[in-house]
Amino acid sequence: YHDISGNNWDIYSIMSDGSNITKVSTTPYDELLPNVSPSGDRVIFISNQFGGEFSGLEIMSMEINGTDVRRITNTFAMEVDPKYSNDGTKILYSRWNSAIGTWQLHLANTDGTGEISIPSQGSLRSAAWRPKQP
Repeated sequence: YHDISGNNWDIYSIMSDGSNITKVSTTPYDELLPNVSPSGDRVIFISNQFGGEFSGLEIMSMEINGTDVRRITNTFAMEVDPKYSNDGTKILYSRWNSAIGTWQLHLANTDGTGEISIPSQGSLRSAAWRPKQP
């Protein structure tokens, strides 16, 4: 989960019984909207460490313990709401397109490569993957 700590938002891990709350993000920037990979080893999130409050929101990835932090997106736009696919091989997120004044969904590999824009009618700021079928 994420919580405000001092003057910025941080990401914490917690056991399902509410014990062992551990801060895993350690920068002086905001880390928000965490989403844990299906395998439980990585988390994707957004961070404002690369610019202003809005235009600098980029998608990041790190090991569940806060190590091996990687920048996934590198744009002048704002990316939000990253989510892992059910099999953990893709991420889905929204990007603000200021040229047309709308949100657009994007799909990419977990390292940010192979990004494609998903056509939609209207503005989609948030999306979700269909639950895994039994």
